[in-house]
Amino acid sequence: MAFGTAAGRAVLEDWIVNQNHGQVSISAHNGNPGADGTANEVSGGSYARASAPDWQLHSTDKSVSLVGNIDITSMPEDDVTHLGIWCGETFFVSVDCNDVSVEAGETLRISGITITA
Repeated sequence: MAFGTAAGRAVLEDWIVNQNHGQVSISAHNGNPGADGTANEVSGGSYARASAPDWQLHSTDKSVSLVGNIDITSMPEDDVTHLGIWCGETFFVSVDCNDVSVEAGETLRISGITITA
């Protein structure tokens, strides 16, 4: 079911921009996260989801964009193919990304994410 522009903007503003359902964080995955976001999440080392507090609601459509960069530090060695967007403990959506190879201990820098409802 696709949202109309007004409804899509309202959902994104409530869940992502205003974070009314929990703080937004980003997870790294080495495959499709699945419907509930729990599949293929990177593990090992000191990996932890990264907080993503700043999002901008677009004025002309039903999308939001991450403001600035988010770093996931102390990554284990892995190939990251997807990012998961979480609102508190609720999985919101996954985003495909370029297949990024990360060495153990490196930082994965995330930027340029846009979510459309």
